[in-house]
Amino acid sequence: HAMTTSILVQFIQQFGSALEYLQSKHVIHADLKPENVCFKTNSLVHMVIIDFGCALIDHDETVIDLPFHGTIEYASPEAFKGQYTKATDIWGMGMCLYEAIYKTRPFEYYHPHMTNLFMPLLSRAETNKLCLEIRQKGASFEPVEHVEKWMLELIHMMLLFEYHRRPTVSDMNLSLIHISEPTRPLY
Repeated sequence: HAMTTSILVQFIQQFGSALEYLQSKHVIHADLKPENVCFKTNSLVHMVIIDFGCALIDHDETVIDLPFHGTIEYASPEAFKGQYTKATDIWGMGMCLYEAIYKTRPFEYYHPHMTNLFMPLLSRAETNKLCLEIRQKGASFEPVEHVEKWMLELIHMMLLFEYHRRPTVSDMNLSLIHISEPTRPLY
């Protein structure tokens, strides 16, 4: 069925709550994609994140430098460079939301040698070229019936190329509270 702003708000609240918990335990999932987000019922109220095979422990809350791992089609630009932060999971969340709305991924990555097995074989120049392609293309955010513009803008922020510019889970929670509150007269 079609995504609406109210369904997306519930989804972001559940997803944000799960990421907040992971971050409180210093865990970066590093492989968020639709296949790793499950629902216990037909509603969005009971969301579960699964498959922690690529998860990283981030004790000092900085950038973790490791060879690429994860799923290429959902990887953040910094992951292609072997860097992981809390914002890597925000990117993954944005990718899931985008795909839920548009029924397609916002970016299609291609390199003749690109598979999860051969990703570490890409040269620095090839990796930089791939990241430049992501940056230049950007994601298309065409208006969608039943999804308000501010929701698309929030998802766009999750998919910013520079990881330090993406919103935190706290930023998203504040946005949802502020924006989804009904407007009250000031008199």
